[in-house]
Amino acid sequence: MSLQLKNILVESIVDDLDLSMTDKVVLKLFHEIKDDVFYYGNNQYDMTVGQVILKASSMLNIKDYEYLYSVYEFYKKYGETIFQNIPKEIERKTIPFNYTSEGVLSPILLTYFEDNYKNKIIYENKNGGYRLDIGTGNLDEAILEEMHSIEVESTESPSRVIYFNMLQNVGSEGNEGKNGYDYISHNDDLSEFNSKKKFYLNRTKYDESIDSGYYKIEPPRDLSDSSLKKYFDNIIEVIVSDIIIPNEDIITEFKKAI
Repeated sequence: MSLQLKNILVESIVDDLDLSMTDKVVLKLFHEIKDDVFYYGNNQYDMTVGQVILKASSMLNIKDYEYLYSVYEFYKKYGETIFQNIPKEIERKTIPFNYTSEGVLSPILLTYFEDNYKNKIIYENKNGGYRLDIGTGNLDEAILEEMHSIEVESTESPSRVIYFNMLQNVGSEGNEGKNGYDYISHNDDLSEFNSKKKFYLNRTKYDESIDSGYYKIEPPRDLSDSSLKKYFDNIIEVIVSDIIIPNEDIITEFKKAI
């Protein structure tokens, strides 16, 4: 069977499905882009599920990621049989907002964060400012390395970074459904100073670790822009009020000591 004839049959079968016109269009698109890849540097990589969904979203101007995910799962299950003997409706699915869905969620969350928050200063005082960023500083590289945390970098010396996980823990006793974070010194003198402070002993055992822990952040009810904005705004509020400000004492004392 020629490829052209097969494509015509696929189009015909999809058109005969008792689905909405939008469902049919999205199904056809997923079939068209199923073998698409992306390039980083001189290398070629398979797209993650999240990247496929983002591409379909961009091509069709559909921002409902959970709808696209639902249709993608439908296509993944029935696409190989060229849509024969399948249900008349596509079951609406919810993407679990935790590590089990990082391949779907991380590209979507990182892309939204890149477009709306990267490089914003979220707090400033006499010790300098704190600027939002993503790991590696490059969106494609962050997606390729399957990163799922955002970074908050100090704008002045001593260098320090907060890594805050966008996804919730699973299977971690006592921290199930919570977002983990680490506040790390990237300055050797600060790390040594940090290790000698009494209040440090109540926080963490590593010299370079200023603070670490978990917070319960209410997950977004969906992946719409408004829900993601509320989610990231809540994360940033916690980072400022519960991580940056309570730990400014050690930065102030360190600067006085040097």
